[in-house]
Amino acid sequence: MSSTGVRIAIGVAALGWVGSEAIKSRRRPKPLGVDVHKLAKQIGKAAEHVEQTSEDVRMLSAQARRLSEKLAA
Repeated sequence: MSSTGVRIAIGVAALGWVGSEAIKSRRRPKPLGVDVHKLAKQIGKAAEHVEQTSEDVRMLSAQARRLSEKLAA
């Protein structure tokens, strides 16, 4: 391989390395090995579940109150 060929090969390898490092840096950081985006989604889903359960309890409570008022009358 000629001197120019070696230089081109080294240049191509360097560009490949720089490109791979640039792609890695665009990924979401994982502090302490935790994907913060995924964790935030899970917390959001849990909050929705709690809200729905709370709404169900509120509705059942209202129905029980109405039933007790009818039975007491």
